[in-house]
Amino acid sequence: MVYVFQREQNLVIMRKKQIELLAPVGSFDSLQAAIKGGADAIYFGVEQLNMRTRSAQSFYLSDIKEVSGICKRNGIKAYITLNTVMYEHDMQLLQMILKEAKKAKIDAVIAADFAVIEYCSQHGIPLHISTQANVSNIESVKFFSRFADVIVLARELTLKQVKEIADAVSYTHLRAHETVLDLVCRLLLEKKNKKINSTSPYSYISIQYYSVHT
Repeated sequence: MVYVFQREQNLVIMRKKQIELLAPVGSFDSLQAAIKGGADAIYFGVEQLNMRTRSAQSFYLSDIKEVSGICKRNGIKAYITLNTVMYEHDMQLLQMILKEAKKAKIDAVIAADFAVIEYCSQHGIPLHISTQANVSNIESVKFFSRFADVIVLARELTLKQVKEIADAVSYTHLRAHETVLDLVCRLLLEKKNKKINSTSPYSYISIQYYSVHT
């Protein structure tokens, strides 16, 4: 469970809310599997502008509308990942993807590059800050909260560090994306005071931070 802090008539109300199950998909088959498996939301890459290009199939520009439609018909959210290094020669494709995302009413774009952040702002597309931005401290959270309501914190953070960031901001909603096994292994590693870094097999905790007010 997670807790959502909301302001209602100058009162801060704390409510329990179920964790959203977010699944990566790289094909229409895996999209259907995610839906059948009970995912609440999916994220997918388009052509070469996503981190999973070499490890999984990618969707094409022409697939965005269909992916969005399937998700909406099944009552789940769809996010596009644009989380690679963006070179100058990528700008044309990037803008084409964002134009299609806007038209297809994609729920959000996940990104770290400032060009993507700027274009999302221009087009009025909801933005999630990717873990690739390595947000690992309160000042970075405050900075990125000007552009996005959702920030995926750095994988290297310990649970204690995540809590410190959450406690320092007024109204927060934390959403953790990891299995019970991952969490147990992380707790064991922290108990032994072992530093968790990007090479650790259990370093890929991804916790989304919602900044409603800072």
